Amino acid sequence: MSWLRRLLFGEGATVEEDDWESEVDAADLEALRGELADGDVPYVNRSAVILVPKQPFVDWLARACGERRSLEELRALPDRTVYLLEPWQGSWDSPKVLAAHAQEIIERELAEWTTKRSRWPKKRGPRLLETWFDIEQCSAVVDCAGGPLGRLTFD
Repeated sequence: MSWLRRLLFGEGATVEEDDWESEVDAADLEALRGELADGDVPYVNRSAVILVPKQPFVDWLARACGERRSLEELRALPDRTVYLLEPWQGSWDSPKVLAAHAQEIIERELAEWTTKRSRWPKKRGPRLLETWFDIEQCSAVVDCAGGPLGRLTFD
Protein backbone atom coordinates (compact mmCIF):
# COMPACT_ATOMS: atom_id res chain seq x y z
CA MET A 1 0.00 0.00 0.00
CA SER A 2 1.40 3.40 -0.92
CA TRP A 3 2.19 6.06 1.65
CA LEU A 4 -0.67 8.11 0.26
CA ARG A 5 -3.21 5.35 0.75
CA ARG A 6 -1.87 4.68 4.28
CA LEU A 7 -2.21 8.37 5.05
CA LEU A 8 -5.75 8.55 3.74
CA PHE A 9 -7.16 5.18 4.84
CA GLY A 10 -4.93 3.88 7.64
CA GLU A 11 -2.68 0.82 7.84
CA GLY A 12 -5.37 -1.86 7.53
CA ALA A 13 -7.15 -0.43 4.51
CA THR A 14 -7.67 -2.67 1.52
CA VAL A 15 -8.54 -0.70 -1.57
CA GLU A 16 -8.37 -1.89 -5.16
CA GLU A 17 -5.64 -0.25 -7.22
CA ASP A 18 -8.03 1.16 -9.83
CA ASP A 19 -10.61 2.74 -7.54
CA TRP A 20 -8.80 3.90 -4.42
CA GLU A 21 -9.47 7.56 -5.25
CA SER A 22 -13.22 6.93 -5.23
CA GLU A 23 -12.88 5.79 -1.59
CA VAL A 24 -11.30 9.05 -0.47
CA ASP A 25 -13.51 11.40 1.48
CA ALA A 26 -13.53 14.80 -0.25
CA ALA A 27 -12.51 16.56 2.98
CA ASP A 28 -9.54 14.20 3.46
CA LEU A 29 -8.42 14.74 -0.11
CA GLU A 30 -8.71 18.51 0.24
CA ALA A 31 -6.73 18.41 3.50
CA LEU A 32 -4.03 16.36 1.80
CA ARG A 33 -3.87 18.82 -1.09
CA GLY A 34 -3.49 21.62 1.45
CA GLU A 35 -0.63 19.84 3.22
CA LEU A 36 1.15 19.29 -0.07
CA ALA A 37 0.66 22.92 -1.07
CA ASP A 38 1.89 24.16 2.32
CA GLY A 39 5.11 22.22 1.93
CA ASP A 40 4.41 19.82 4.83
CA VAL A 41 5.63 16.88 2.73
CA PRO A 42 9.43 17.24 2.68
CA TYR A 43 10.33 16.67 -0.95
CA VAL A 44 14.04 16.47 -1.68
CA ASN A 45 15.17 18.43 -4.72
CA ARG A 46 16.23 15.33 -6.63
CA SER A 47 14.75 12.66 -8.85
CA ALA A 48 15.89 9.08 -8.56
CA VAL A 49 16.64 6.05 -10.68
CA ILE A 50 16.93 2.42 -9.69
CA LEU A 51 18.67 -0.06 -11.96
CA VAL A 52 17.19 -3.50 -12.59
CA PRO A 53 19.58 -5.96 -14.27
CA LYS A 54 19.02 -7.38 -17.73
CA GLN A 55 20.51 -10.57 -19.18
CA PRO A 56 23.68 -8.92 -20.58
CA PHE A 57 24.63 -7.84 -17.05
CA VAL A 58 24.01 -11.38 -15.77
CA ASP A 59 26.24 -12.73 -18.54
CA TRP A 60 29.05 -10.28 -17.65
CA LEU A 61 28.73 -11.19 -13.98
CA ALA A 62 29.22 -14.88 -14.76
CA ARG A 63 32.25 -14.21 -16.99
CA ALA A 64 33.97 -11.53 -14.91
CA CYS A 65 33.16 -12.63 -11.37
CA GLY A 66 32.17 -16.27 -11.58
CA GLU A 67 28.75 -15.38 -10.15
CA ARG A 68 26.28 -17.94 -11.46
CA ARG A 69 22.92 -16.35 -10.79
CA SER A 70 19.84 -16.29 -12.93
CA LEU A 71 18.26 -13.11 -14.17
CA GLU A 72 15.28 -13.81 -11.92
CA GLU A 73 17.53 -14.14 -8.87
CA LEU A 74 19.26 -10.83 -9.53
CA ARG A 75 16.03 -9.01 -10.28
CA ALA A 76 14.53 -10.34 -7.04
CA LEU A 77 17.33 -9.08 -4.80
CA PRO A 78 15.65 -6.92 -2.15
CA ASP A 79 18.45 -4.38 -1.82
CA ARG A 80 19.14 -1.95 -4.65
CA THR A 81 21.08 1.26 -4.92
CA VAL A 82 19.04 4.39 -5.55
CA TYR A 83 20.80 7.05 -7.61
CA LEU A 84 19.72 10.62 -6.98
CA LEU A 85 19.81 12.89 -10.01
CA GLU A 86 18.71 16.39 -10.90
CA PRO A 87 15.04 17.07 -10.11
CA TRP A 88 12.51 16.65 -12.87
CA GLN A 89 11.51 19.84 -14.57
CA GLY A 90 8.13 18.97 -16.02
CA SER A 91 8.94 16.60 -18.85
CA TRP A 92 12.09 14.82 -17.71
CA ASP A 93 14.58 14.11 -20.47
CA SER A 94 15.98 10.88 -19.08
CA PRO A 95 18.45 10.15 -21.90
CA LYS A 96 20.28 13.47 -21.32
CA VAL A 97 20.26 13.16 -17.54
CA LEU A 98 21.35 9.52 -17.60
CA ALA A 99 24.05 10.23 -20.19
CA ALA A 100 25.56 12.84 -17.88
CA HIS A 101 25.83 10.31 -15.03
CA ALA A 102 26.10 6.99 -16.90
CA GLN A 103 29.78 6.29 -16.30
CA GLU A 104 29.60 7.01 -12.57
CA ILE A 105 26.46 4.91 -12.15
CA ILE A 106 27.90 1.97 -14.08
CA GLU A 107 31.19 2.10 -12.18
CA ARG A 108 29.38 2.06 -8.85
CA GLU A 109 27.30 -0.93 -9.95
CA LEU A 110 30.38 -2.81 -11.17
CA ALA A 111 32.28 -2.04 -7.97
CA GLU A 112 29.51 -3.74 -5.99
CA TRP A 113 30.57 -7.00 -7.65
CA THR A 114 34.32 -6.56 -8.26
CA THR A 115 36.82 -3.81 -7.61
CA LYS A 116 39.20 -5.26 -10.23
CA ARG A 117 38.82 -2.65 -12.95
CA SER A 118 40.55 -4.95 -15.42
CA ARG A 119 37.35 -7.03 -15.42
CA TRP A 120 35.13 -4.05 -16.19
CA PRO A 121 34.01 -3.29 -19.72
CA LYS A 122 36.18 -0.69 -21.44
CA LYS A 123 33.25 1.44 -22.61
CA ARG A 124 31.04 2.44 -19.69
CA GLY A 125 28.62 4.96 -21.14
CA PRO A 126 24.89 5.44 -21.70
CA ARG A 127 24.63 2.64 -24.26
CA LEU A 128 26.01 0.06 -21.81
CA LEU A 129 23.73 1.39 -19.05
CA GLU A 130 20.63 0.93 -21.18
CA THR A 131 21.81 -2.45 -22.55
CA TRP A 132 22.57 -3.92 -19.12
CA PHE A 133 19.77 -2.40 -17.01
CA ASP A 134 16.12 -1.50 -17.04
CA ILE A 135 15.86 1.91 -15.46
CA GLU A 136 13.06 2.69 -13.00
CA GLN A 137 12.51 6.42 -12.69
CA CYS A 138 11.12 8.22 -9.65
CA SER A 139 10.10 11.85 -10.03
CA ALA A 140 9.44 12.54 -6.36
CA VAL A 141 11.83 11.87 -3.50
CA VAL A 142 10.29 12.42 -0.07
CA ASP A 143 12.32 12.61 3.15
CA CYS A 144 10.16 10.86 5.76
CA ALA A 145 12.96 10.59 8.32
CA GLY A 146 13.32 14.30 8.98
CA GLY A 147 16.54 15.84 10.21
CA PRO A 148 19.38 16.99 8.04
CA LEU A 149 20.41 15.05 4.98
CA GLY A 150 24.08 14.21 4.74
CA ARG A 151 26.63 12.22 2.83
CA LEU A 152 28.32 9.09 4.09
CA THR A 153 32.01 8.60 3.49
CA PHE A 154 33.75 5.25 3.47
CA ASP A 155 37.40 4.75 4.25
